[in-house]
Amino acid sequence: MPDLAELLAKGYAVAAVNYRLTRDPVAAAQDAKAAVRFLRANAQRFRLDPGRFAAWGDSAGGYSALILAVTAGRRTVFDDPRLGHAGISAAVQAVVDDFGASELTDLPSPRTAAEDPLPYIASAKPGSVPPFRIAHGDADCVVPVQHSRDLLAALTKAGAAATLTVLPGAGHEDPAFMRTQWEPTLAFLDRVFRM
Repeated sequence: MPDLAELLAKGYAVAAVNYRLTRDPVAAAQDAKAAVRFLRANAQRFRLDPGRFAAWGDSAGGYSALILAVTAGRRTVFDDPRLGHAGISAAVQAVVDDFGASELTDLPSPRTAAEDPLPYIASAKPGSVPPFRIAHGDADCVVPVQHSRDLLAALTKAGAAATLTVLPGAGHEDPAFMRTQWEPTLAFLDRVFRM
């Protein structure tokens, strides 16, 4: 669990996004996009800077954070105008992705290509994908570390700033992530947002 008091003390606002927990990753990503649009539409009320949003997630949350970043400004299956604030951007300016899936078509319950984020990265306009900080354990038996390696390669090829830290011996949801990646993640966010 991130140290929320430390984030708040540094000037970051934090919103925990609730999403539909189903076997359908599209629903979760739609909810994440709706949450960002809601926060941006209410930025003045919540005293947020609408131009400085980061998405941070692990596992399924990492996938949703990734989708927020690579589908901004496009009409995709991840946009549901019925969820509100359809005319507001769901773009984020930084992503922290801890062991999120990036290749859904090779997971045990394969999804459609429209849900796979890598083609969105390949077709992104230059400069449209925000900076990424990715971390993954090489002993993850839920989401293979190759997902994050392929994500890094796709982001780099698209010209996006991205780093990958592979934790030796770390599994999925391993406590080593909070123990070792907290400070580097804060440093990343501070750099991106010049805090």
